[in-house]
Amino acid sequence: MSFSCEACGYKNNEIQPSGEIQQKGSRLTLKVVNEKDLNRRLVKSDFSSFKIVELDFEIPSRSQKGEVTTIEGVIERSIT
Repeated sequence: MSFSCEACGYKNNEIQPSGEIQQKGSRLTLKVVNEKDLNRRLVKSDFSSFKIVELDFEIPSRSQKGEVTTIEGVIERSIT
């Protein structure tokens, strides 16, 4: 569910799971080579982890709510 209210400015882009969580997941790797790559759309669930090896930065699973965002958005949310 992703929406925003033009009247009050409220935004919500959290993901709410509706099905069973699989026993095993998958690993996706993205190499960011330019600023445009930070705008790649990302659907991050509550149960996924996010790692930037070069910065020794990791968001463990179940530490943030799921959301529809971008790579930059995940980093900004962590900073906030």
